[in-house]
Amino acid sequence: MEQYNVQLNELEEVGTYLKDGLVLYDLRSRQIQYTNSAVADLVGDYVNHFPKHDESMIELVVPEDREYLKNSFAQIFEKRAVQDIEVRLKRGEDKIHICCSAYLLSNNSTLLFYLRDITRTRAYENYLVEFGARKNTMLDTLTHNISGALALMQNLSQEAEKHLNDSGNSHLRTYISLLRENSKRSIEMINDLMKKEHVESPEILVKQTRIDVVDKIKIVHQELQHIYSHRKFLLIHDSKSIFTFTDDLKLLQVVNNYLSNAIKFSPPTEPIVIKIEETSDEVIISVEDRGIGIPDDLQPYIFDRTGKIGRTGLNGEKSVGLGLWICKNLIELMGGRVWFESEEGKGSTFCLSLPKLVD
Repeated sequence: MEQYNVQLNELEEVGTYLKDGLVLYDLRSRQIQYTNSAVADLVGDYVNHFPKHDESMIELVVPEDREYLKNSFAQIFEKRAVQDIEVRLKRGEDKIHICCSAYLLSNNSTLLFYLRDITRTRAYENYLVEFGARKNTMLDTLTHNISGALALMQNLSQEAEKHLNDSGNSHLRTYISLLRENSKRSIEMINDLMKKEHVESPEILVKQTRIDVVDKIKIVHQELQHIYSHRKFLLIHDSKSIFTFTDDLKLLQVVNNYLSNAIKFSPPTEPIVIKIEETSDEVIISVEDRGIGIPDDLQPYIFDRTGKIGRTGLNGEKSVGLGLWICKNLIELMGGRVWFESEEGKGSTFCLSLPKLVD
């Protein structure tokens, strides 16, 4: 008991300097032995309930996070520590994001909880994710539209040159030649820019956190529906919220690439369907179009790195041929897999899956 008091005194001394919360909880008596002042700042009047595994504690957690919290804490007696468990707590009309780590001390009867308020950090990261998703969607849209217009200009210039006879206006021939060369250089610049972004993307560190996939993909869906008001994009999902561990920026990059290809290779009169499904082990996302499909001879090379299978879109959009290889690389880095089904002349469905949990 004397040794325990010494340890408690040392913990209290540390707790006075910390802005993050510390809680010492006795499993035998199911009583809190110690909390520092930061805990009250985090959870307010509910401080005496937070570390208890009963209904009073669970009610503080938003419903979508409760099962995850229970499953995470159930591992503590096997691993002796569970770290960086993110949950959302109800505090009045607001929700706060808490990152919690728990440690089973050597006496096997005491739990030490370390609590951090990451509400502002998570809000900032969500802003960056949403901004990045909207930026990528807009960039792809501009690239498709500008590339298509430039390709049309180049083709028209070539046709005009063919119809000029030897006695044609030399100045007109010069002007047409300048149009053709400038449109060609502009297309090459756009392709180089897109290729550079694609090639560098996999080198960025993958950061996996628990996210609501439905909530994230809605960002891209809403942006596409706004930009392409004449097209129909359907978003279908099994549940209101579907959670998994992944890098949301990278996931949205892959989904955006799938959607970009669907737009590029399907007529504007046909709908594009985004589906989000879940099994007990994984989350599956698919993008289905009713476009030109993929010829049988190209299908074995769709996810290759060669960059030799890039095809021109229906409006003349060029492709660097690396996008789907990037998608495969990113999803596999996050522990998932990619695949597709396609029939020439009838359309394609591109899929990805991610594990619901990480070790």
